Amino acid sequence: MVNEARDKIIVGAEELFMRYGIKSITMDDLASNLAISKKTIYQHFKDKDELVLEVAKIHMQQDEKEVECIITKSENAVQEIFYIAQFIRKMTAKLNPSVLFDLKKYHSKAWDAFQAHKINCIYQHVVKNIERGKVEGYYRLEANAEILSTMRMQEVEMTYEPLVYSPTKFSLVEVQMELFDHFVRGIVTKAGLDLYNNYLNEIND
Repeated sequence: MVNEARDKIIVGAEELFMRYGIKSITMDDLASNLAISKKTIYQHFKDKDELVLEVAKIHMQQDEKEVECIITKSENAVQEIFYIAQFIRKMTAKLNPSVLFDLKKYHSKAWDAFQAHKINCIYQHVVKNIERGKVEGYYRLEANAEILSTMRMQEVEMTYEPLVYSPTKFSLVEVQMELFDHFVRGIVTKAGLDLYNNYLNEIND
């Protein structure tokens, strides 16, 4: 029962944070949404900062499992990165753009966990994907995996910066997908580009 209540709080908090941002959601809001007392929340989490950290950790673990599943079932590097991009698109569509800003400004522990995840997981996946694509002949052999993976990480984070891409002018999904398309077209060979276009045509048909 204890774990069930704790899990319910985490799931409920994630849904609200993703939809409305973190700063705007109070513990009272969460308690009301879950139809529980605020005291019940504090029995499992000492404060909002601890709750945000736990939500962030579980969210990143779930994302990692999804990405690993995509990698396992992908026939080649282009399909792999294409399906991961579609997964990111789906997640981004549910995400309030202020979430990363709120993490960075108000919840340093969760932000540090995200930064570690970005380096230890996301960055490493991009490096491995580029190296895989080179071996398969779909990515340019001269492409520097470490440099390009670092650039890709910065691109993703930059999309959440309202001073760079105004949310009143561009949607988060639009920016993410445009930058992804630019990234892929910069690393593929002719064979890789043909394959990439085939995947694009599949979702557009």
